[in-house]
Amino acid sequence: MVRGGGGRQRAPVSYAEPRLDDEEQDSDQEEQPKARKVTPSKPRARKRSAAEAAADAGEASLLDIVKHHGAAISVAAKDWVDRYKAGRAAATAELLTFLLQSCGVDTVLTEEAVEDGEVDALRQELDSQAQEDGLDDHWGRLVGGGRGASPAAARAFRANYLELWDKLMREAYAADVALWDQYLLDKLSAVLISLNTSVVREFRFVAVLTAAQLVTSWIQVQLALGEARDTAERQLAAEERKKGKAAAERVAAFKRTMDRCHARVQELKSYADSLFQGIFAHRFRDCAEEIRATAIEGIGGWVRLHPGAFLTDQASEIGYLKYVAWALSDKEPRVRLAAVNALLALYSNADNKAALQDFTQRFSQRFGELFYDVNEAVAVKGIQLNTMLVRLKEAQASRFAQVYELLADESGAVRHAVAELVAAMLEEQGEAVIKTAAQAGGSGKKKGRRKSGEGAAPVASTSELQLAGLLQVMHLLANPPPERPAGGDAMEEDEEEEGRTAVPLERQVVAQVVDALFDRVPMLSDWPLLLSWAASGRAESHFGEAGVTNLLHLLRDALAKATGGPLLAGAPAGEARRAGQRDRQQAQATARQDATLALMKDLPPLLRKLQTDPAQAAALVGLVPEMKLEVYSLKRQEKNFAGLAASVKDVFLKHADAQVAKECVAALAAAARSGPDSIKDAAQLALTECTDDVCQGLATAAAALERADKRRLAAATAAYERSGGEEESQQLFDARAALVRLQALLSLAPGGAAADDEEVYEGLHRLLESAAGGDPLPGAIVRPALLCQLLLLMWRLRHLEAGEFADTASVADLSGKRDAFMAQLHSMLSGPSAQDIKDEAASALGDAFLVFSRSKAEGSPAAAACADPSDDQVHAFWEQCKAVLRREVEFYEDDDAAVIAAKMAAQRGAATKAAQLAVFQAVPQHAWLAAQLVSQWVGPEGAVDDVAVRHWAPVGDVVKEACRLIKKTSPAAMPSIYLDALKAAYARIEPAGADYDDKDLPADVQEFFSLSDRIAKTYAGFNSSAAALEYIVVEGAKHALRNGPADTPFLEGIAFFVRSLPAGRATAVQAAVEASAAPHEPSQLDDDWNTYHLFVEAMRRRAAKTKVKSALKKKEGAAAAVEAAMDEEHAEEAGAAGAAGTAQRAAPRRRRGISFAAPEEAAEGLEEDGEAAAEPEREPIEEPEEEEEEEAAAYQRASEQPSGRRRALPRGGSQGRGGRGQLALAAVEQEEAEEEEDEQGQQWEEEEEEEEVAVMPTEEQLPTGRRGGRPPRQRRLQPMFAAAEDEEEEEQGEEEEEEDEDADLEQVELHTRRGGSQRRAAAVDAAPTLPAATQEEEERPARRRRRG
Repeated sequence: MVRGGGGRQRAPVSYAEPRLDDEEQDSDQEEQPKARKVTPSKPRARKRSAAEAAADAGEASLLDIVKHHGAAISVAAKDWVDRYKAGRAAATAELLTFLLQSCGVDTVLTEEAVEDGEVDALRQELDSQAQEDGLDDHWGRLVGGGRGASPAAARAFRANYLELWDKLMREAYAADVALWDQYLLDKLSAVLISLNTSVVREFRFVAVLTAAQLVTSWIQVQLALGEARDTAERQLAAEERKKGKAAAERVAAFKRTMDRCHARVQELKSYADSLFQGIFAHRFRDCAEEIRATAIEGIGGWVRLHPGAFLTDQASEIGYLKYVAWALSDKEPRVRLAAVNALLALYSNADNKAALQDFTQRFSQRFGELFYDVNEAVAVKGIQLNTMLVRLKEAQASRFAQVYELLADESGAVRHAVAELVAAMLEEQGEAVIKTAAQAGGSGKKKGRRKSGEGAAPVASTSELQLAGLLQVMHLLANPPPERPAGGDAMEEDEEEEGRTAVPLERQVVAQVVDALFDRVPMLSDWPLLLSWAASGRAESHFGEAGVTNLLHLLRDALAKATGGPLLAGAPAGEARRAGQRDRQQAQATARQDATLALMKDLPPLLRKLQTDPAQAAALVGLVPEMKLEVYSLKRQEKNFAGLAASVKDVFLKHADAQVAKECVAALAAAARSGPDSIKDAAQLALTECTDDVCQGLATAAAALERADKRRLAAATAAYERSGGEEESQQLFDARAALVRLQALLSLAPGGAAADDEEVYEGLHRLLESAAGGDPLPGAIVRPALLCQLLLLMWRLRHLEAGEFADTASVADLSGKRDAFMAQLHSMLSGPSAQDIKDEAASALGDAFLVFSRSKAEGSPAAAACADPSDDQVHAFWEQCKAVLRREVEFYEDDDAAVIAAKMAAQRGAATKAAQLAVFQAVPQHAWLAAQLVSQWVGPEGAVDDVAVRHWAPVGDVVKEACRLIKKTSPAAMPSIYLDALKAAYARIEPAGADYDDKDLPADVQEFFSLSDRIAKTYAGFNSSAAALEYIVVEGAKHALRNGPADTPFLEGIAFFVRSLPAGRATAVQAAVEASAAPHEPSQLDDDWNTYHLFVEAMRRRAAKTKVKSALKKKEGAAAAVEAAMDEEHAEEAGAAGAAGTAQRAAPRRRRGISFAAPEEAAEGLEEDGEAAAEPEREPIEEPEEEEEEEAAAYQRASEQPSGRRRALPRGGSQGRGGRGQLALAAVEQEEAEEEEDEQGQQWEEEEEEEEVAVMPTEEQLPTGRRGGRPPRQRRLQPMFAAAEDEEEEEQGEEEEEEDEDADLEQVELHTRRGGSQRRAAAVDAAPTLPAATQEEEERPARRRRRG
């Protein structure tokens, strides 16, 4: 074996096309050149011709052909077969060299190594070489997470690699060489089986991938041989019926052909069995998921390609498919997906049904568990597999009766996948529902409040059965049956089930069901059927009032889906594909017209019949915007639409439900905006009547509340809140209903209906004035009143902006109303209002700040109506936001991200309101507001509990985004904002009367430390800013020293920024800090100044880093110069050797006797042999001394503490705020000792250094003046600053390693062929094979899918 880029010298094979003769060349030269475009600024590379590319491919190795000349693979395979005919040893060496180089090693095998070498010794040497020198990364992230090759390049390499092996086997079969001489396949099998036992992951992956492709190619050859044998058999049967000598000779020839084909099939089968037993029977348990997945893909591909050979009784004894079934329980989704895909391809062939019956029965339970896999892709494929089993009648649909639950899954792919199976079971479920209803009607049972559907005969049409089944599915989704405990009484549970009140399905879930089933259930487009079931009472007779509500929601969403509207939140209104877009638009228009014709007749009476139920009325009114209103004009039925608009108005004025009000206003507004003129007039008239009625009702209700007795009003409010809105007086109902309707009008009506009505403003003003004055009004009235008043002012401001000139009187009037509104909000925040009212007032005040921002409206006609808020108003707004942020929320261990986000919605909303004002600079106090918001970055408990960090993430993300946006627009303001945030967090720390230990720091202290650390980390790496860090450190030190030593603990937070401070500026910053402390004359003997002295010492050590770094750079420069000279010399020698020839350029490093015979124990113990042989020799490790063990244990204890508890400065003692006091210098002394060792060069070249733990200094180590005041109880110091400097040294070491790697890479490139891959460290697995499971794989528990 030879290491290096050299190889066997052979004559280059030219794949170039024939050159033109002289006449053709002359004629080409005589042609006039075509006009060329203007040359771009960057010159383009000349496009290589096909002849040049073919010539390069002819001179390239097999690896280069795979990497760069994929089109020449077929020709290269034919040429290799020709070379094999000339000399099989040389050709085999070339092919095995290609195999090893594909693994990433730079190795060339010689003919002598192939003939006389030993395969296990070769594998051991390759393992050592890979671990020492690394590997060329051809596979990229496909193996080991490499970064050298891009995903696209890695996929192309894999495709070309497999194609080359397939072409080689096919060409060898066509040429009748290599496959039958028991030479090439013996050598190749031995190498692959040996590589399979390697500890290097890339070797095992390439071995499995290559073996899988070889077996696949051999199966193709076996199939071809089988066809030739069958042909010979048919010809033999025909010749045997003939007589004569010639016929006898042909019979003998056909028999020989049959025997030869059979022998060759058996020979290839034996090779395939040896690879399966030697590789796949072990690698399906490999520790690397990509290797396990590749093995399963290979086995599945063989069975699919030749089921006649792998699904026979003889193959069943080996059990090829059981490995695929076991992989269904693999812990990695990639492996499970490979197994499911293999089974899908196998079951898709109906001819395999009989042979797979036993296999299906054995693993049917595991197949059913795939519905709920945690991985979306695996769950989708598992659903498709079970659907196929039901279609093939290999599984009963009744086994999957509960899969309808997946129609409510959060994954759209899962919902659409399970839709086919659910749609197939709808008819059966519908038949059972109708049969049960018929039996109940015959026995005298009554269900529902209406009698129109009782006694109806069972329907028989397919659409009605599907509708009944779908309503049953929706009923079960909304009212899941309780789980019956073992031994429970089924009859009692059924009675309890009947006694429960059914609830309708959530609107979002209904939309998901319709979206999944619409294309598979034609009944959803049968508008007359849906309307008839709602009008006739049939849905109510089967499922009650909840069933009618579900049916109406189903009708509305089906119409929205059919007309191409956005059904789900965030989904596009229509498909983006252009293919068939015109047909889809035509189908949508037809569906809209058909639905309109059906609704014109049935909607008005249905609306009058069901208008008493708010949910049902809202669903029916929501159908109006989906109708094609032009049909009313075409059919001259404008009066019918006027009647429909009047019905909508009646529904609007009858209910106080917010959803009903929104649907009614949206329906009338859509008709008034986009319908024909006659339809617009009717809709606008109805909308105007609604507005007048609401304005009058609001004025009346506000006056009634103002005249009401305070005691009675307080009692009514208390009863309303105590009953959750069930007990409501007439006065409260009138006011609430008017506000709900007014909010819908102001939000959705065109032009802001009722916004210019002074009567409306006066009514709202009186309500808010009463609430601000302390009158007992419930939040259900105050909250909509606040929003309505804000909307009214926004509409009036918009009217001012729409005009070119603002009327002075209008501006003055709006300014007065704005000031009155803000004053009312301020009074609510500062008064004794309820918590929910204060929250809504703070939200409205924040919106008012943003709407009436002077900076936002500058230059517009409405600028005169805007004003800046006062400091008191901004402070009151923030105090309420802070109260919301600090409000306790109860969490549970099993809460996922969605549940946490829902529980933290109020906190996130408060942070968002403050962030909007700060980011958009809507108020003059935006910098102060930003600082207060940043002070809440880590949360009240984020520094104490790691779980609390996840709970605070909804708020932390808002703060992080706000900082990013502010930094983008005003980067110079960020240092002062960060410093003010630290001051605010420090001000929240409560003075501690008793001393405390570092392990039990108060939450406010830990929050201050965590916030300092979090902000300091924003100035790290490329984001580091010397000026910003200097400002924070200097100004922070001034703030800490302004009152003498009282606030010096604030320096502990500032110390986090010292670690990022440029070492060259540390001296100047230190001088500025000392100048700030000079007026107070800090003394070394005063314990109150200990924090200050250690802070100064930390900056002094930071400044000392400059000298150390300069010395290190000098050493690096000298070493780099020496290495560069050596590299240059080496390159010249390599070039000279390359000119002399390949044989002299790459001499073998070690000559061994290598035997390529297959190991005796190929099927058993290969992993153990490989692991033992590949274990590199290690130097003996000395046992640690007793002191080193104690230090390691101490460091382990320190590292186990949460990150929020760490300090930037060590301390001891208990003086000052929060119990801060004396500081120790053990970390400083330890660091100085390490720096001295670095300067002496004793540990200069070590790659890894063990971190030392700073311990409490002894009595002798402390300064003399500090001993008297030190408390008796000592604390273990937390070497935060020392750890930060260690991190900096590690970063510096990483930079040095990167430079060394770059130099090594340049050296490697000198010896690598053109287009070589980047080298990376080999992925070494000490235990390549996973241990066997305690139970059989098919009995492993399924991993249940989380459903929202």
